[in-house]
Amino acid sequence: MNVAFVHNQTGEEILITHTDDIAGLLAAAQGSAITFPVGRFKYDYHTLDYYAEEGIMMHELVIYVEAI
Repeated sequence: MNVAFVHNQTGEEILITHTDDIAGLLAAAQGSAITFPVGRFKYDYHTLDYYAEEGIMMHELVIYVEAI
């Protein structure tokens, strides 16, 4: 599944990745901090988004984070 990390205030996509371990990634993201090359963040909330791409229904986990 595709996973996008998004800044909750600006809507900027920080990272888009793919994983087969959604539960593990989500649990890790809910830890005390997530470090990206653009800074340190903490988990705020997540959503599961569905969208059509070239006529095919896709889904994506969006993890919203805030700067710390």
